[in-house]
Amino acid sequence: MYKKPYYKKRKTSYRKKYYKNNNEFDSDKIFAIWILSLLFALFWIYKKFVEPNLWEIVFFLKIFIPFIIVSWWIIYYYIYKKNKKIEEENIKNTPDFLLKLEENIKLFKPLEKWTKEEHYQNWLIGFLSSKYNDIDIEETRNYVRPDIVINNTIIWDIAIEIKGPTNMQWLSTLPDKINKYLPKWDYLYVVLFDINIVNYKTIEENIEIYNQKKSEILSNISENKKDKVKFIEMWFRKENK
Repeated sequence: MYKKPYYKKRKTSYRKKYYKNNNEFDSDKIFAIWILSLLFALFWIYKKFVEPNLWEIVFFLKIFIPFIIVSWWIIYYYIYKKNKKIEEENIKNTPDFLLKLEENIKLFKPLEKWTKEEHYQNWLIGFLSSKYNDIDIEETRNYVRPDIVINNTIIWDIAIEIKGPTNMQWLSTLPDKINKYLPKWDYLYVVLFDINIVNYKTIEENIEIYNQKKSEILSNISENKKDKVKFIEMWFRKENK
């Protein structure tokens, strides 16, 4: 009997991408608090030990306000430069991450051939959950909802669309899905299980038909999206019905 794998479903939204980990956020906060504490300490010392008149207050503000502006500019520049460096490093590592994700998906072995897509979906997300922390099922963004989403992996969000069994009818809907998912997600992985385009055809004929349809789909994708769509064929059906 089929037993639905356990996964934790979270409420999600279209989240902003952050390029820093928690330790880097903490260091920024500590640095900002240190600067603010210094500014308040200077102000308290002035109020405590000086009897200011109007001229002294104006003079103090002329020094204090530029000091605040310069201090915050230094903080902003420090955070910006550090984030920029992290972003560049993450972008450089993105191809390796995507190749590793593809490898992990291909490692998934379904227990059996199922007749419902949700079985492949549930078991695949259960398999990937052990490798990726920020993974959701059917996250909705602007009324579109891929089967699996991996968020904040490096600096990219990745949608995974699953089909099983895969036939011509579903392949015909794929161009519309690609246009809807991109650019709401940065990359789209199309994972196809149990590919059997035409029932009465042999496996060799089905492979040829599928490849022709796949080429047609890719040729109709705009150039800026082609490198963001990846097909993963898990297997072709070996028997005909």
